[in-house]
Amino acid sequence: VKVFVACLYPYPFSCSPLIVQFYLGSFLHRVPMHIRFGLNGFLSNAFFMVAYHKALEQFDGKATTSTIYSIVYLFFIPVTHASISLLVFGWPERYFSSLLSNAPVGLTAIALGAALTAYFDKIELNKMAVDYLALYLTYLGYPAEPSYEEEKGELYSSIIVLFITGIWTFVLSV
Repeated sequence: VKVFVACLYPYPFSCSPLIVQFYLGSFLHRVPMHIRFGLNGFLSNAFFMVAYHKALEQFDGKATTSTIYSIVYLFFIPVTHASISLLVFGWPERYFSSLLSNAPVGLTAIALGAALTAYFDKIELNKMAVDYLALYLTYLGYPAEPSYEEEKGELYSSIIVLFITGIWTFVLSV
């Protein structure tokens, strides 16, 4: 009862991350921080890619790819901040002030990612990647013809944008 009451004071939602961190803390501290950071980044990026491609399918033709990217990334800022706080650095005493202090990093990553997404969409990077892969497979002796109908979404440009914004946020965060 004392633990439950302590969890409700001063913030009703401050208990669950601390309890999770308490139970995971002893295990996580045995794993080096750079490995936890990389694993968290990989999982966060994988979830982001899934959400982004689902949003692209859902809003196909209703919004530009850079707009969809920006909105999905905006929703992922608090999610990724919570996961990195929980799994890598430790849960801060004042979560919302910590989130707001890290918001400029996420917002600049949104601007960078949206600009890159718009640029890659303009130069048709995905079409160029499909052409290149078909040509490369032909050189290897496989019959390959470029199929743009099968290529839904922005897979190749998404991977490049994810890589660049990942480096950007890492450099600004560490």
